[in-house]
Amino acid sequence: MRRKDREVTDFKKIKEIIQKCDTIRLGLSDGLYPYVVPLSFGYEFVDEQIYFYIHGAMEGRKLDLMKKNGVCSFEMDCGHVMELMPKLKDVTMRYKCLM
Repeated sequence: MRRKDREVTDFKKIKEIIQKCDTIRLGLSDGLYPYVVPLSFGYEFVDEQIYFYIHGAMEGRKLDLMKKNGVCSFEMDCGHVMELMPKLKDVTMRYKCLM
């Protein structure tokens, strides 16, 4: 992470971010190109472990890729606020994200 000063490592804060998200994006390997799919999800916290449960059929590309190569990544975000910076003639986005 480029901005280590913004990295969230506190488990309580991570839980708060997850509870505000409504979509998880699952990244899978598909040869030369990544395959990223947005999904509905559920979760549970057991001690300091997070378990995600994703929506999906028992057949299809996502399941085929998961069987072929079980390595995956995920991303979820929330709290999007666009901030105008008139003096700099610029715009930035404020948000919270887990990866």
